[in-house]
Amino acid sequence: MKEAALSIFFLRPIVDAYRISNNSEDDELLVPILTELFVNKGIELATENIPGCVLQLYVWLSSPEDAGTFALVSIGISALRPGA
Repeated sequence: MKEAALSIFFLRPIVDAYRISNNSEDDELLVPILTELFVNKGIELATENIPGCVLQLYVWLSSPEDAGTFALVSIGISALRPGA
């Protein structure tokens, strides 16, 4: 229940970063903390970042004059940033 509450209140990245930086061990976890972090980031990349970048590219390619040059900057930032 505690882990679900962390996700609901968007505190998961903060707690993950804290756990990784302290190299803490928890007997209740099924997988190591670093593995959980990699899985979470992989899911975020596959379900949020890549589709968002593809959608931005589609909109820009369909009407580049309406989207403008700042859209390219946004696409570049979306493509280069790690999952946030």
